[in-house]
Amino acid sequence: MFKKSFLAKRIAMVLISSVIIGFSLSLLNIVQFGTDACSLLNLGLSNKFGISFGTAQLLVNIIFFAFIIRSDVSQIGIGTLANMLIVGYSMDLFTAMYSDSFVAAIQSSTATRIAVLIPVMIIFIIAAALYMSADLGAGAYDAMPFIISKKTSKLSFSTIRILWDIAAAAIGFALGAKIGAITVISSLMLGPVIQTVGRFVKARVFSSDYHYAI
Repeated sequence: MFKKSFLAKRIAMVLISSVIIGFSLSLLNIVQFGTDACSLLNLGLSNKFGISFGTAQLLVNIIFFAFIIRSDVSQIGIGTLANMLIVGYSMDLFTAMYSDSFVAAIQSSTATRIAVLIPVMIIFIIAAALYMSADLGAGAYDAMPFIISKKTSKLSFSTIRILWDIAAAAIGFALGAKIGAITVISSLMLGPVIQTVGRFVKARVFSSDYHYAI
């Protein structure tokens, strides 16, 4: 059997990283260089229908969740639920905590926005890598390209993922969200970067958990 700390460590990692991802998204929204495609879709829905980001994320994930249950339940885990409930509402919470003067200070110049953007992106990538490394289920949005790729042999998973992100970003933009440099970069490069960091994290943080207890 696995070491006793195996599951507890992973659950804690998923919960903490989900909150940190929400924190990162709240600042990415303020610096106005765009967000990842999934968040852009949720921001578009939030703007269009006057609901919070967290509620938009929950509703979108519920729709995807229904498809996943019918197609590949192996994709579902605690991480799936954390993504549905914690990330979006954490972003809402942090956004509500920021004062108008704080937001104005960040948006006062391009240099300030870039200065905030760089560390926030690093934090976002590390948090997403920790979330992925826990192996407790994929986010519903992220699971869909895997399911689609299993049902078609005409396109590679990488191509399907890029097209999936482009479609989400296009819908978000049509609903009023702003596309920026981060949207483009995340659609083309963020996935591989997170996977690379995730492999490093897994080797350093979780490798010992795969040793069987005596």
